[in-house]
Amino acid sequence: LQSRSDELGSIAVSLSDLRETLSQAQAAELENTYKSAAFNGSSAAMLLVDLNMTVTHFNTKMVDLFQTHVAALRERVPDFDPENLVGLSVARFHTPSQQGRASRELHATTGGAFSYQSTAPLFLRVESAVMG
Repeated sequence: LQSRSDELGSIAVSLSDLRETLSQAQAAELENTYKSAAFNGSSAAMLLVDLNMTVTHFNTKMVDLFQTHVAALRERVPDFDPENLVGLSVARFHTPSQQGRASRELHATTGGAFSYQSTAPLFLRVESAVMG
């Protein structure tokens, strides 16, 4: 049917395209399910930020880490709530120079891959505040 040049051929081509699109969507959904499970089940504390450095996703290990250091974190951000991270700007935890560097590096990457690196200075400050 797809080789026909009339209306039936056009419909057959459209149906074939639709099947391919649905197949690709199903494969993408499966891949996202695996990635989500890996992210949520990871033993590493992780969060994802958008290009404005606003938290979009986090895993339970991140909440655990933040709860452990909540007192030190509240020295910088008094209203910090480790259970309410989505929408939080991580820039609030950085000095202006750190914010600039983090923003430049974030915009130079793709897919939010920078999210772990953007929180590294925070963890170092928390460790130093808690340890000594």
